[in-house]
Amino acid sequence: MLTTKNYLASILSIALLAMSILLFLFYAYPYSKLQYEIRIFIMTVCWLCSTVSLFFSTKIIYPYLKRGIILLNFCCIYGWLFYFG
Repeated sequence: MLTTKNYLASILSIALLAMSILLFLFYAYPYSKLQYEIRIFIMTVCWLCSTVSLFFSTKIIYPYLKRGIILLNFCCIYGWLFYFG
């Protein structure tokens, strides 16, 4: 049974993951004319959102949802390696 605590952790984890993905897409946009400092700030916020989302995903009880969120979090955290690799 899904308790309120687990439900809140799931919603927070998914919301922070979505925010992290959107920030990474904004960072990785190829025609972006953002300054270097702003891009570093965007990537730092992306990493922080992914880290907090990863923390909340440990409280999810459904194993497939937990594994999917953890996989997407690691792709967001290390996504710059794939983007620049």
